[in-house]
Amino acid sequence: MILDRLVVQNFRNIESADLKVNPQANVIYGANGSGKTSVLEAISLLAHGKSFRSHLSTPLVKHGQSSTVMFSTLIDPVTGTAIPVGIEKHLRKGTNIRINKSNAKSTSELARLLPFLVVDGAAFTVIDGASKYRRKILDWLVFHVEPRFHRAWLGYQTALKQRNALLRRGILSGHEFDIWGQQCVEYGDLVTHLRMQWFSRLQAELEGLWADLGLSINLSFHKGWKEPLSLNDAFIEYHEGDCQRQTTRNGPHRADLLLNCDEGKVAEVFSRGQKKTAILALYLAVVSQFIKANNSKPVIALDDLPAELDKNHIQSVLAVLLERAHQVFITTINKEQVLELLPADIQLSVFHVEHGRITQESI
Repeated sequence: MILDRLVVQNFRNIESADLKVNPQANVIYGANGSGKTSVLEAISLLAHGKSFRSHLSTPLVKHGQSSTVMFSTLIDPVTGTAIPVGIEKHLRKGTNIRINKSNAKSTSELARLLPFLVVDGAAFTVIDGASKYRRKILDWLVFHVEPRFHRAWLGYQTALKQRNALLRRGILSGHEFDIWGQQCVEYGDLVTHLRMQWFSRLQAELEGLWADLGLSINLSFHKGWKEPLSLNDAFIEYHEGDCQRQTTRNGPHRADLLLNCDEGKVAEVFSRGQKKTAILALYLAVVSQFIKANNSKPVIALDDLPAELDKNHIQSVLAVLLERAHQVFITTINKEQVLELLPADIQLSVFHVEHGRITQESI
């Protein structure tokens, strides 16, 4: 699916916008703080039910308003089928999602309709930050290619929450404790199996892609507990420590992607430019695996693409993106820096954002 129209009301500093977006490429430019990234956030809400910048509703709603609304018409580029989707986030009443004029039960219904991947300034956290940021990019792929993954992950999180609650209450054994532990193992083993299955495919493609870019990186997967233990054996071995700390310290919720080079950890050795190149390659490899699995392409957004990349790298990234995405959204301060690198025959729309007001420009 791609976006045909994007309507935004009372979102951050955008009071109202109704954009006819291009089915192939869209460049959104403006000064820092103008609201250009807010356009990508609005798409993120329609795709994930949440912003990629904040999990809270309060900062998303324009000051002085009680709710924010996003609406779009999604188009299947193959069949031409149109599906209206909308989401309202109300400060007091919560979130309401509508898909094809009916209420949706969960945000996962949005995610399956509009596979959306955003690469923004916070993408550095994939290398420099906590393990959850690296899990997130792998789990995006597994969610979209494995129907069993979402239910297994939700089941694991529910069981883990209950197990941790019992640990905090000092209930360290017994039937209830065993039941939730067994649920953790059952769901956790499936989550890990699916992650490892797709990690191996991602690893093979990614290491070749990094080599083509002149980057020597070794990528490995840490399941979240010590090898060669099974998850059940890890729970048994670390039970005493879990009791002392009142939390479950091992499991799929601690899984990680490890990036190393000959000199040590990539996070400690690479320059910011090298890291950004490595991260973009990671996202491109994830997109490639998505396409192979689904015979379809996602929507991709790049927030402030030119930062810390030279002209040749920008051009290379754009060429691959336009090949692997149904639709691309790019934000930038300097539109000319992006426009001069795009193919002359590309379908393109350009939007200027200033103080939350969005206008489409003729090109």
